[in-house]
Amino acid sequence: MENFEEPTKSKKVMKIVFFVLLVLLVLGSGASAYYYFDKSKKAKSEMESAKEAADSAKNELDSIEKSIAEKSASTADVGETGDCAEELSDADVATIAEWDTYTSSDYDYTIKHPTEWTVNSSNTNNVTISIAGDEEDSASMQIRTGTATEIGFAEYTLNSEDTTLVNCLDAIVNHYSVSANGRVIVTNTIDSGKNFLFMFSYEYGGASQDAEMIELNDLIIKTVVFD
Repeated sequence: MENFEEPTKSKKVMKIVFFVLLVLLVLGSGASAYYYFDKSKKAKSEMESAKEAADSAKNELDSIEKSIAEKSASTADVGETGDCAEELSDADVATIAEWDTYTSSDYDYTIKHPTEWTVNSSNTNNVTISIAGDEEDSASMQIRTGTATEIGFAEYTLNSEDTTLVNCLDAIVNHYSVSANGRVIVTNTIDSGKNFLFMFSYEYGGASQDAEMIELNDLIIKTVVFD
């Protein structure tokens, strides 16, 4: 009698082996797919983190630039070209038309002053234009340039700070008290690398007179022209 059991057993073994291989292949493919999926997910997460860091750095840089711009806008840079849109009033033009002009060929500037004021230009880097009279009526404007600008104001009391334009150049204006009644307005600017101090001095004679002197200083400063 022939033995039919051996071929049947062989077929069963082959089926089992094939099934096991198939299972291993499926599991291997699944593991490989999971590995690459997990790796891709991590790479995507890292890219998102890098993008967030870049966005954060950009926002911080934008914030710094905005802060610098705001600070620059609120603080005048001495000697930088400013906005010259402001014009003299008709009354100012009429007043200045009657004034005399002082010209400095050594430091390349001109400045106007009331005709009754006297000019002392024996020292060309420290010119004084003044008017003598009663204490409340006397006043002087010093135009200091070069080494004459190297002075201190430690003994002065600073009352206020402001900014202005001198011939379209940004300038700093400091208001000082020198004594009980002495007042000095110092306007500082730079033209072509040269430092300029305009020091307007007068005696305080009350609020009304003080306002008039401040306006006079402002008008004289508006006449300065750098060549």
